[in-house]
Amino acid sequence: MREVVLFIIAVINFLILAVALSGIGGVSDAQAAVIAALICAGLVALALTPAGEAYFRAANRLRRPRPEEDAAIRPLLENACRRCGAEVPELFVSDSECPNAFAVGRKTVAVTRGLLAQALQEEVEAVLAHELGHLAHGDSRYLQAAWVLNLVGSITAWTATAAVTVAAAFAGAAGGREGRAATAFAALVMVWLLRAVSWSLFQVQRLSLLAVCRSREYEADAFAARAGYRDGLVGFLRRLTPPQAPQGLAATLLATHPAPAKRIKRLVEAKGVTLIE
Repeated sequence: MREVVLFIIAVINFLILAVALSGIGGVSDAQAAVIAALICAGLVALALTPAGEAYFRAANRLRRPRPEEDAAIRPLLENACRRCGAEVPELFVSDSECPNAFAVGRKTVAVTRGLLAQALQEEVEAVLAHELGHLAHGDSRYLQAAWVLNLVGSITAWTATAAVTVAAAFAGAAGGREGRAATAFAALVMVWLLRAVSWSLFQVQRLSLLAVCRSREYEADAFAARAGYRDGLVGFLRRLTPPQAPQGLAATLLATHPAPAKRIKRLVEAKGVTLIE
């Protein structure tokens, strides 16, 4: 499913860029397709390089751990890597007070100050093992590629809309030739219709991407549980509030993670134990 969603995201944003280049950029359809493919592929490739990883670290405001933080976290990370059979990634810290951790690119794991303050050591180690699962499964690289592709399509759509809107406004104000204002108005209506279509496609992409993200959380939980971190994860998830599932269809569809209760249920039932609510 993940690969299918990424392919759909790539195709939609490629088409948006190619149509804009052909219609506004003044190049042939074949040239527009080649240029769009090169731009999309080049930016995705750049995002997956060490330079791209450094950018996403900066974008998430990650910093190197202070000596006391490193002394507290690194032994847990190295132990988790030994038990999971993973290489030790680079360690970063976010100053967010929300108890969380996340993976970036190929070899970055970050923990928040909130996690260090609120979770027990065994829970922090279990969460680190969960993030190692994301790195092992390539989830963070997948998200970076999807983010870059959607950024290309979004910038292209807004730029094309703005360009045609300005051109139509000038044409309508100039008047002069018969039918010029009508043509400008028709062009304006057409581009805003296309903008509405692209917005709808972006929402479909967004919901699909969020669904993939939720499914990958279960996979990362299973990865950590296989290394013996089931109880630590369950303990951490029980700390999260609210523990219940999001209320309403919209909240469920827009959630980046499954409800903690659902993740706990899967973790516990994987060992044949009935979940105690």
